[in-house]
Amino acid sequence: MSGKKPSDEELQQRLEQAEAALAALRRGEVDLVLGDSGPLLVRLKSLIDENERLTSQWKATFDAAGDAIFVLDTEHRVLQANRAAEAAFDCPRAEMIGKRCCEIVHGTAAPIPDCPFHRMRTSLQRERLEMQVGERWFAVTTDPILDEAGRVRPCVWEARRRGVLFDLGHGAGSFAFDVARKAMAQDFLPDSLSTDLYYANVEKPVKDFPTTISKFLNLGLPLEDALARATCNPARALGEPTLGTLAPGSPADIALFTLREGAFSFVDCLGQTLEGPWQLTCELTLYGGQIIYAKGA
Repeated sequence: MSGKKPSDEELQQRLEQAEAALAALRRGEVDLVLGDSGPLLVRLKSLIDENERLTSQWKATFDAAGDAIFVLDTEHRVLQANRAAEAAFDCPRAEMIGKRCCEIVHGTAAPIPDCPFHRMRTSLQRERLEMQVGERWFAVTTDPILDEAGRVRPCVWEARRRGVLFDLGHGAGSFAFDVARKAMAQDFLPDSLSTDLYYANVEKPVKDFPTTISKFLNLGLPLEDALARATCNPARALGEPTLGTLAPGSPADIALFTLREGAFSFVDCLGQTLEGPWQLTCELTLYGGQIIYAKGA
């Protein structure tokens, strides 16, 4: 390294470079800033282009399947449907999104008694059902992320490799401790943590977000990792890099927690319990710098 002292002009130039890099970082245009003499900006564009390519590839494969396919959330709502589903049920894809599959397939407000999706959430295994809809017969198959041997299915790994993000979405039927343990033992964790909280699960099994995070702490996930999956990871997934971070210039959306140590019990969607020594409790919540929750207030 040269021992030559930089001139005032060189120092000013470096300062301007650093300020420009920092501004780009705050705007979300840059993912990393490397180097000292001349900051190297590792831009997000290549990552975005690759993600768009993988997304396009996945959609093409999804639509090429000859069988009708629905992607459902925990409440049986359709998140995505392929072209074969449009043809099978004579319903445009845009109209399917957000509806419960039972509305589309059976014309009912609630799942049928022998619904394979409902059975799968209880058995944690592949479930099948042959059923008649009108004059047509359908063989319905539903799969959890684990196979019969407790291994994460190859199609799940492939989806992650192609850029699909996996959110917990705890809810009333999407989180089982046994599944979580087996998946975590294979280094498969949700990219983000969330509650899917609503009136039917607020008492149990979800309760609140700190409780959901606490469950993962007691399953062995380090605190820093759990918090990242609850804050900055989902923010990035939503294209909001200034959220979920305490970086200067970011909105002051802050939660203050106490990590309690003791003997605590948690329950999953199957009614199974988990005993553990850690529990997060929220003491204070700021939104945009304003206090919206203070424990005991």
